Amino acid sequence: MAVFCFAVVITEGLHPQLAQSIRDTTPTKHWSAFEIPIVFDLANGDLCYFQGTPLWGAAYYAGFRKEIENNLR
Repeated sequence: MAVFCFAVVITEGLHPQLAQSIRDTTPTKHWSAFEIPIVFDLANGDLCYFQGTPLWGAAYYAGFRKEIENNLR
């Protein structure tokens, strides 16, 4: 059994450095769980989340990104 958590923050005027940090920072590794922080900026429609694929999540991350885009864009 695994748990998937997409923690979403909706804001206006996200600072560009924070947006880049969210895109570049590998989410915390958990045993049998995945947690991906996501920020949606209402001011420009920008959706920020980790853009890479960690080795420990390689089998899942393409699907995670697809779910994020399909449900939040």
